Amino acid sequence: VVSASGTNTDTYVELSFSSSAGSLAPGATLEVQTRVNKSDWSNYNQSNDYSFNASATNFVDWNKVTGYISGSLQWGIAP
Repeated sequence: VVSASGTNTDTYVELSFSSSAGSLAPGATLEVQTRVNKSDWSNYNQSNDYSFNASATNFVDWNKVTGYISGSLQWGIAP
């Protein structure tokens, strides 16, 4: 979890991979599973969370989650 600044922005989660992780062929997929929690295990307030999709009950394409390659935006819309 990384501190951030901006309108309605205070933190974000960043996942990165070194070049030794290899690469995916075009059309290939990868599932990354992770969990994020507060130190006291209390609930997050998602009412002002840019990337939260209250209507999604399963995996969906969601352009409010961004993907970058070598620092360049490749997927999604940054807040």
